[in-house]
Amino acid sequence: MVLKSANGKSIQQIYGRVKDDIVNRAFYPGERINIEKCAEKFRVSTTPVREVLNRMVAENLVDLVPQMGFFMKRLSEADMRDLLEFNALLVSWSLADFQRQYPDCSLSLVPPLPSELKNIVKREPVTAIQLAGLTGMFFLHIAKLSGNQEIICRVASCNDRLQPARVCEFTENEKSTEQLVKLCGLFVTGDFEKLKQSLAYYFEVRQNQVRKLVRLLESPNILDIELS
Repeated sequence: MVLKSANGKSIQQIYGRVKDDIVNRAFYPGERINIEKCAEKFRVSTTPVREVLNRMVAENLVDLVPQMGFFMKRLSEADMRDLLEFNALLVSWSLADFQRQYPDCSLSLVPPLPSELKNIVKREPVTAIQLAGLTGMFFLHIAKLSGNQEIICRVASCNDRLQPARVCEFTENEKSTEQLVKLCGLFVTGDFEKLKQSLAYYFEVRQNQVRKLVRLLESPNILDIELS
């Protein structure tokens, strides 16, 4: 059964639209989320908006301050380091576990990349928000190799929480696109040993850039104009 709001939109639809704004930097870190404005924007009552924001509190995407309301999550340098390390552990383990299960596997046994990721290898033009989403899609694809639903859910959660930082990264650094293209290319060719090395390097670089990433997250100058 799909719950509907007063105007017929499902709660899941509203959740998806609010979440898009949350993860794609429609709000500054620490900014109060105005429920009434959100409800007006999505043409629904405030009740379903409040419901989905409470759900996002549980998902660590939003903070709830008693008597004050909902606020955009603010990541400290320590938070960012922990998230990156956790993401790296899950993705690396998933890839290694797949290799353990199929030590002599051929490419025919490897689930193909989604078409969107194959297109990025072809260098088709995309926005920073799209590139950030494709990065998460790539890591989620690797997580699915494990067949472990807990790992898949945790990687999906990391993707949501790291999406704003990834948007900043692709906005500021053209080399980030090259790194994503390389990772996808190694997966397509089935060179998992080089892929593991490249993944380790990818996460090492981000750990070294944590201070810069947090600073970019706090900067209003790189809010993607697509959200305006």
